[in-house]
Amino acid sequence: MTKTGLHSFGRMGHAGHLPNQGILPKLFAHRLEGVVRFAFASILRQQSHGTVRAVPKVSLLDTDHIWGVGGNHAWVWRSFLRGHNPIFMDPYDGAILGDTNTARMVSPQFELLRLNMGYTLRYAAKMNLAAMTPHGELASTEFCLANPAKEYLAYLPDGGRVTMDLSAASGLLAVAWFNPRSGDATPGESTSGGGKRSFEPPFDGDAVLYISKQSP
Repeated sequence: MTKTGLHSFGRMGHAGHLPNQGILPKLFAHRLEGVVRFAFASILRQQSHGTVRAVPKVSLLDTDHIWGVGGNHAWVWRSFLRGHNPIFMDPYDGAILGDTNTARMVSPQFELLRLNMGYTLRYAAKMNLAAMTPHGELASTEFCLANPAKEYLAYLPDGGRVTMDLSAASGLLAVAWFNPRSGDATPGESTSGGGKRSFEPPFDGDAVLYISKQSP
């Protein structure tokens, strides 16, 4: 915002609204009177892949409107790479929904989620995020943010191998792996653009793949 006295306005959709009921299209199509268009879309927990944010609106995806208290680190990456801004309603102090279950507060599931909120933030700052949009068609796992020809960030929820369509890129591309469970980054072997390429992480479990144009 470059002017004072202006605020963002948004609408909220609850997880109980199914896509076939038309709530998400209505949210994204709504024209608000504010200068900044804003959409608060929640996706059902059953939709593990989530909905791609394919419209020019900010989408805040929060655990409160999906589970109440819930989520895991994989949800963070799935949401981020589908173009959403993941938000975690953290039960760390027992103040949420009157939840005083200490075991839940210190759950390893939530600690890993917290860490990966930070990891996605690091990538958001590292990349030219403003130029990147969801491009599920460029990764066989369908979780991919990309500025084709320049940067690609993909998520492998089940590990294994991923095929990336790098047809828009040319020349050498740098490859790096990130382990969302350990927080470790590992350089990979450089690849070239101009076609589809297959990659496999050097560790077990889910993985994040970052491909970027190498400096000449």
